[in-house]
Amino acid sequence: MVLHGIDIVLWFHHFQCNIVPVLLQKKVWIVIEVKVDRAELGGGYDELLKESISQEEIEKYKEELTPLGKELQSYIKNRGPMSVSEFMTQALTHNIYGYYPNKQNDKISSSGDFITSPEISSLFGEMMAIWCISMWENMGKPPKLNLIELGPGNGTLMHDMLQVMNHKFPAFSACIHIHMIEVSDDMQGIQYEKLIGKKLQISDILQHDTSTNSSTSSTEHLRLKDLQDELKEKPLSSIHATTPFGINITWYKQLFQVYSSSERQNIPMLAIGHEFLDAFPVYQFIHTN
Repeated sequence: MVLHGIDIVLWFHHFQCNIVPVLLQKKVWIVIEVKVDRAELGGGYDELLKESISQEEIEKYKEELTPLGKELQSYIKNRGPMSVSEFMTQALTHNIYGYYPNKQNDKISSSGDFITSPEISSLFGEMMAIWCISMWENMGKPPKLNLIELGPGNGTLMHDMLQVMNHKFPAFSACIHIHMIEVSDDMQGIQYEKLIGKKLQISDILQHDTSTNSSTSSTEHLRLKDLQDELKEKPLSSIHATTPFGINITWYKQLFQVYSSSERQNIPMLAIGHEFLDAFPVYQFIHTN
């Protein structure tokens, strides 16, 4: 995926569409907000469940609720039905019980929950490095380039790419700044150790608190918020380090942070995301009258 010239960012959030173009010098970012009408959520599935499965059968096979399940149950009782997208967001990225932030899971390995191509062979990362260099040459070899990886996993893909870039293409290595977009603090630490060669320290984390009150409880974060609300309530952080070969790497929680600095807005970028979109929360739409 190559993003330069016109970039389109979709912020999906509840149904009813507003298109807001934001001009960033030579780049045009089109922000689309989608709002979902919650009035018809709930009801139909409960009736179907009553007809097909008895309550005794449900109780017989029902598993005990997890801590996150109890929190979501409480939320639904207090605020009403939750969309599929909201449920997926909490299951994946809840700051305490979410799948990716949870340190108890052995996620990406041959003995873990799943495995990806970079964990099997370095050949995949080497080919991706050649692709990036080819695209850089097609762009006219700009002196500065932002190389962005979305959902970097264990950091293995970028590690294998850097081996090729550093040893075979020093001119390309000299112009890139790597940006890793990762929502999980734990995964950021794994990637940091893989690429920098040492453990991440608290002092390496740069806090960018955009709020006056960042002490909101986890239940208050359950409802998906638009970008402005998120920035008001939640401090964002970044981590900056330099690899042993002198390449700058910065970790962010959100993609927009990469271009939040004015000096980076005119720098072209290449973005990669291996097995990234398949973990996105999705919206489920049901056709009605």
